[in-house]
This record gives sequence, C-alpha cells and structure tokens, in this order.
Amino acid sequence: MDTDLAGMAALLDAVAWPAVAAVFVITQRQVLSSLLGRLRSVSLPGGIEATLAEHVGAEALALIARGRGSAQAGAEGGAGPGSAGADGTDAPPVLSADHVRAAERIEGLVRTVGVDAVAQEVDSLAREYERLRGAMPSGAERTHRLELVVEKMRTLALAAAPKCAELRTSGSAGDRLMALATLQLQPDVSAIPWIEQRFAAETPFIQYHAAIALLSAARAFGRAAQRPLERALEAGYDAARRSDGTSDRERVLRAVGEVIGVSQRGADG
Repeated sequence: MDTDLAGMAALLDAVAWPAVAAVFVITQRQVLSSLLGRLRSVSLPGGIEATLAEHVGAEALALIARGRGSAQAGAEGGAGPGSAGADGTDAPPVLSADHVRAAERIEGLVRTVGVDAVAQEVDSLAREYERLRGAMPSGAERTHRLELVVEKMRTLALAAAPKCAELRTSGSAGDRLMALATLQLQPDVSAIPWIEQRFAAETPFIQYHAAIALLSAARAFGRAAQRPLERALEAGYDAARRSDGTSDRERVLRAVGEVIGVSQRGADG
C-alpha cells in the first residue's frame, strides 16, 4: 500500500493541474455532488464544467491522497496513539507547499467565479461543519468527516482571506473554524490574541485547529511575537490540563514551545 501511495504522489507531482482536476471531476463527480453544495459553474481547459465546490473538494481529496491532508487527527482533535502524524511519528502537523499551491489554484479561480461564489462556499463549509457535528456522534468517523471539511476550508484560505476578520467576530463556530483554517495558511500577528481566546471558548476540535494556527504564527513570526505567543501557549496548556489524557493539541503546543524556546509542558505540568 505504501508503494501505491508513493506512486500516486509521484503521478500527481508529474501531471499538470488541469489534468488532475479533470480526473477528479470525472471520476469523483457523484461523490463530490453528495458532499458539496452546488455553486455557479466555471469552465476548465478542454470544456470540462465544474463548480467551485468541486474544485475545492478535488484539491482536498488530492492532499489527503498524498498524505498531506489533516484527516489523521485523533478523535475530536483529542486522544489516541493513532493520532500521530501521517508517517506514524509523533511529529506535529506541517502545512506543506502543496497546501499553499492548492490554495493558490483556488484563489486563481476567483477571477472566474467571482467573490460572491467564494463567500457562498465559505458559508456552505461552515454550515457543513456545524451540521456534521450536530448530527453525528462523537468519535473517529465524525472527526474524519470534520477534518475533510477543514481541508476544504484550507484550500479556500487565500481566496477567503479578505473575510478573515469578519469570520473571527462571528457567532458561528463554523465561521470561526474557517478563520482558523485561513490563519493556518496565512498567519496574522494581530490575530494571535484571538487565537489565544479560542482555547477557553471552543470545543476540543476547534482548539486543535487553533493550536495549528498558533504553530503557523510561531513559525512565521518567532521571537518577534514572543509575548503574545507565550500567552496563547499558556492558554493552550490550561485548556489541555482540563482535558483527560494526551491529545494532538498538546503535541502541537509542544511544537509551538520549541519554536519560541519555551520548555515543554503537559496536561499535568
């Protein structure tokens, strides 16, 4: 299976984006139609019609197929030995150049579909997160479904960046998750205090993605934002102490501490 996955990654690296989009749109149309809302159509090279939602879904599926997606997270951003990185190590998640390129491709579609279509897809994904969380019981299956939503949100991160400040002030948990997905790819030093607040105000799943956004900010700004990063890190550890057991959140928080030179702590520390 590892050989097959490696071969898939090599193939996706070698093939130009229009061909990748064509394969996903043609072979996954039925699946995507059931998972994604319908938005206005755009034309791809070769006359292939696809909605913005299908582009977003295709990018997310490609990232997961290449092992670069976030669907390996533990249940509700929480516990378990199965929640290590995609390679089976205890390494924190790293948003790769593949994530950036996927988001850039989606951003490039804005000129074709318009900003209204982007706003509609942002809203659709936020509502999808809330619907899944409300309808499914807690556990690994729900987490995997929610992580697919987050992966789609990340592909929209650059296109949705102008809405990030508005999303941060929303009363909708789905909107705030979209803001965190945006900050994971496009860190904003002024948003660090808001990220800090997520650890006291949100569910463990959203706290996990707040930790990833904090790690992105730490890597982007480092010691230049030392004090706000330390305060946010302390808030993250406080939230971890209120949880049972070891979590993915703590693994990411320890990585933040390593970046900014703060000693590791655990839920019992």
